[in-house]
Amino acid sequence: MKLLQASIITIMFLLVACVKEDVPRNEGVSVGDPLPRFEVMLNNGKTVSTATLQGEVGVIIFFSTSCGDCQRELPNLETVYRYFEENGSVEMLAISREENPENVERFWQENELTIPYSVQTDRRVYNLFATVGVPRVYITDKHNIIVSAFDDSDIPSPEQLIEIIDEILQNN
Repeated sequence: MKLLQASIITIMFLLVACVKEDVPRNEGVSVGDPLPRFEVMLNNGKTVSTATLQGEVGVIIFFSTSCGDCQRELPNLETVYRYFEENGSVEMLAISREENPENVERFWQENELTIPYSVQTDRRVYNLFATVGVPRVYITDKHNIIVSAFDDSDIPSPEQLIEIIDEILQNN
């Protein structure tokens, strides 16, 4: 009987261990990493790339309009965008993950967003930064080093983001 119980416990442990290994982990860039090489065309016609972000503080947002956390976070990020909109040293942009242009445009209009965005119909750019989860926010310094990174588990308030960006501007 004890052998049967021990066997059942061992099998259950192995099954649980396998389930844990199947949970997707994010593979991608982290704080301290250089900004991946990318280039996107924004809705305003401007091209933004790793090279054009050199010398500026970059705020890169990855989103999907069907994501509930993104729907809540994008208006908060709009507050940050408007705060720094006139600052020539901060470049803020949103990049969709597997979206069609009509959905993104409609969402922007319905929520009165003005953050420049790039519609990506695939995950090509997103996969340079992460493998799972949106929203994601990456803040880079003027040397294209990622100094802050956030995902849906630790979304900062607009005030926290403004404080982080102000600190980078003062120290770079």
